[in-house]
Amino acid sequence: MRAALLAAPYQIQVADIPIPVPAAGEVVVDIEYAGICGSDLALYKGNRRVSYPIVLGHEAIGRVVELGAGVPTDLMGQRVVVEPNMGCGGCVQCQTGRANLCLDRVIYGVTVPGCFAERVVIAASYVWPLPDEINWRNALLIEPLAVGLHALRLGNVLPGQTVAVVGCGNEGLLITHVASQLGANVIAVDKNPERLALAEKWGADVRLTSDEAAQRQRCADVVIEAAGVAEAVGLACQMVGQAGRVILIGLSTEPAQIIPEQVVRKGIHLMGSMIYDHLLDFPRAVSLVVSGKISLGSMVDGVWNLSEVEEAMQRGIAGNRGKIALHIKENSGDWEV
Repeated sequence: MRAALLAAPYQIQVADIPIPVPAAGEVVVDIEYAGICGSDLALYKGNRRVSYPIVLGHEAIGRVVELGAGVPTDLMGQRVVVEPNMGCGGCVQCQTGRANLCLDRVIYGVTVPGCFAERVVIAASYVWPLPDEINWRNALLIEPLAVGLHALRLGNVLPGQTVAVVGCGNEGLLITHVASQLGANVIAVDKNPERLALAEKWGADVRLTSDEAAQRQRCADVVIEAAGVAEAVGLACQMVGQAGRVILIGLSTEPAQIIPEQVVRKGIHLMGSMIYDHLLDFPRAVSLVVSGKISLGSMVDGVWNLSEVEEAMQRGIAGNRGKIALHIKENSGDWEV
């Protein structure tokens, strides 16, 4: 089968690899579309350690085409969205409901071959059924939606509160939209005016450049840092109000400047938000999209064939656009722009 193999930083190409075979409790998913995430771009650029070669990709939808032993037969032929993070099940974190913090997590596209491939094998309990009539663009955003829902849940965001989103990349834009849908007043912060324009389109009530935001104090009940750069953490602590919450989802590896007195006198709750909860956030994301309560499809702003994966990655690095998608089954006749 065909898959996009990353051989080294900035070296990705489509190659033939063996077709996966399901073990007991697993299914094989025929991938239709896959999304390019910021973490895929970090791997592509060599900013994150990985064993080469690796098949990238973790945001994906497709159809179950093969069942391992013990898997319910009603999954055969079912359209599904892939949940690409699996805890080991045996550690303290997994046993106490925090599998997202498991140190031995299986991560598709990082520790095991990912979804930029015609087929992927995965545990049957980590695929979520979708109705055939749901638009693929909406379905493809379910996994990053779960990431945003987890951050908003940790922030305990309530209707009428003010939420500042620092960093308007794809995840920041998604959080902006969902927070707005939940009834929050949203302040969007970014260095890029094009990104701020997208944030306004997706529900931001106020948009600020990073320099403008640096002049604001105590203007938000909750601040979600989605920029992934160290300086955004200090800015988030400055913008949050008394007894506010600062939720970090960015993965900067540089030291951040935080003023302890500011944290103490404001009573800031500073928390990291790592992906999502398997039994809380992911099924909620599926439900919100399937029910039509959240519609994210128009965030998909570009679609490339799998054979064009290098061009798609370069476009993702360039930014200034919404979600970039790969059409994996490009010769199947089901192309939908």
